[in-house]
Amino acid sequence: MLILLLGCLSFLIFIIYDINQIKGNLLWIKPFFSIGCLVLCGVTGVMILKPFESDISVYPFVLITFIFLAIISFLLLIYTLFFAIPFYEAYVADTKQNLCTVGVYSLCRHPGVLFFGFFYLFLGIGLGKPFVLLAGIVFTLMNIIYVFLQDKYFFPRAFKNYDHYQQDTNFLLPSRRSIKRCFKHYI
Repeated sequence: MLILLLGCLSFLIFIIYDINQIKGNLLWIKPFFSIGCLVLCGVTGVMILKPFESDISVYPFVLITFIFLAIISFLLLIYTLFFAIPFYEAYVADTKQNLCTVGVYSLCRHPGVLFFGFFYLFLGIGLGKPFVLLAGIVFTLMNIIYVFLQDKYFFPRAFKNYDHYQQDTNFLLPSRRSIKRCFKHYI
């Protein structure tokens, strides 16, 4: 239960970081995004390594397939958060960052939620750990609440023309049009 609480705490840390972005941009709160990421990674590492009573054995083919899918989802999440947008501008500099509406951010306004949820789904199945699936559901729900707050309160204040982006791009689920737009960007 402590693992779930710590994982949920990371989203509270993310919210504090976002509030700081639009309120005062205090220097001592700037590392909160990194701290939240470290807490969530630590919790995930414990879940991967710790045996649970409910763990089930999986066939090697299932393990390899779903762990591969989990790794792909994780890499897409990392790309979305740290490379699709300029890292320094978004997380370090005191300058106001520009809104990114192309690439993965043309799929939907919060594509990281999709990759995040798929990561925990595939990881839980691949490892045969129902607790990881449960934690993934809880963390993904927390992530949806978090991005809802971003979309409703933080980003309209942080980004110029965010209202146009909201009208043009779906919140969480890509459409056929947005998928084409995303692929067109990369091809």
